[in-house]
Amino acid sequence: MSSIMFNPRFRGRRIIAASACAALFAVAAPVAVPTTPLFDAPVAAAAGDDKSDPTIPEPTTDVGKEIRARMDEATETVTDGGGTIGMAFLDRETGEVVCNEQCLDPFALASLSKVFIAEVVGYTNYERPARGKIEAGTGDMPVEGNADAMLRDDMIRYSDNEATNALWGRYGGTKIIDSVTERYGLSDSTIPNSDWGSTMSSAADMVTFFDGLLSGEGGLSEVETRYLVQLMYSLPRYSYGNSDQNIGLRAALPDEFVGVKGGWVDPKIRTSAGFFGEDDRYVMAVLSRHVSPDDFTAAIAHVFPEGGTAIEERGDEAIEQAAAPGTATAAAADRGSTAPWVLGLLVATAAGFGLGWWTRRGA
Repeated sequence: MSSIMFNPRFRGRRIIAASACAALFAVAAPVAVPTTPLFDAPVAAAAGDDKSDPTIPEPTTDVGKEIRARMDEATETVTDGGGTIGMAFLDRETGEVVCNEQCLDPFALASLSKVFIAEVVGYTNYERPARGKIEAGTGDMPVEGNADAMLRDDMIRYSDNEATNALWGRYGGTKIIDSVTERYGLSDSTIPNSDWGSTMSSAADMVTFFDGLLSGEGGLSEVETRYLVQLMYSLPRYSYGNSDQNIGLRAALPDEFVGVKGGWVDPKIRTSAGFFGEDDRYVMAVLSRHVSPDDFTAAIAHVFPEGGTAIEERGDEAIEQAAAPGTATAAAADRGSTAPWVLGLLVATAAGFGLGWWTRRGA
């Protein structure tokens, strides 16, 4: 296994920690923990209207606003060329989500749906569902000689369709999508028939899925999460079908170490989603229809004209702005459930440090 380490996180972790430290030395107020989802619930329908439209989040930091402006430019270029593209970006450190207008629209995932299958294989600990019921497995991860584990590896790294067909049949078929949708709280992910390649989802849902995966919120064990993340970081250039996998996120961010899975059905479908940055800080999903491979990659590259490096260099700026009073992220933290134990822990730590210092001073 590689040296990639899994670091369990939750959205706004550093912001909350900073707030807690400030509370220790200022006013002893309880520390709030954000509990708001990535995407707000649907807006109530107007009178006489049977539909409700989910709210697309607005960026709250200068970094986020710049990303949104470039997303809109890239979207316009794709639309002018006759294509459609949905984009969603998440800074897991600040909790800021940036989307284009199509980020909630459903797209066919093609081979990107293989990450759902891989997650379920690991979630069950390679135990094929009895009577079609998908449940969390027990015991240690098999390290050798497990046929399903090897099929899973080939499915993700080489996008092997034969391996995918085998696992799809063994682990429940469409129930795989139902399981992932329920455990990760996905609202736009469906499957219209029994073909795994027909799975539909939105860029917003894919960002939600990967954030939940990296945060350990869907029930996948830490060992299995680390291994799946490793697989996504280790994709070779070409698939078993000799298709170039260096499109989308990885091609658009050549200076970044990107964990990614893509999908394609020529000439209609191109999808790419994954994570990059220190501690997998950034998650992005891009789904499209009627966009060429070059134009698909170019659209993502337009969002990051200097690659991901420029975004990472301004990471602390985004954290400071997101933590500032009055911002949406700070307000979300204030609305979360209180966690007085955090303050208690800090007080106890400070007291212990002071006692130790006094003891050493008197020695």
